[in-house]
Amino acid sequence: MSRTNKGGFTLLEIVIAVIVLAILAAFTLPTIHTLREDAKRSAAKEALKQMRGGIAAWYVKGVPYGGDARFPTLEELVNSVMPSGVPVNPYNNKKTVASGMKEARNDSAGWVYNPKTGEIYSAAAETQGAGF
Repeated sequence: MSRTNKGGFTLLEIVIAVIVLAILAAFTLPTIHTLREDAKRSAAKEALKQMRGGIAAWYVKGVPYGGDARFPTLEELVNSVMPSGVPVNPYNNKKTVASGMKEARNDSAGWVYNPKTGEIYSAAAETQGAGF
């Protein structure tokens, strides 16, 4: 009896290929997760930068004309400072702004704004202690 070579892969070759792919996936998946977190962090910081810039501009708007420097109210922030809309918080996908202190953050809104101090922060639970 003669054996003919059909040119297929043996079970051992397939197992080795699967193991190699699993090792590659083990190195790749954490990197993808890190890149996703970096993108969220960058998007949140950029949104805060835009809103803080608008708040600062509002604050000094009245000074050259003899007016008093003041921070916008929550309503003014949403309607006048950010006329094109409040950006979405990438951590909880909300674009609402709640009035309060930074310590009162929770996921009920996208952002927390203190109209007395002009401070605005992310309201997402994942950003607690992250400085934004």
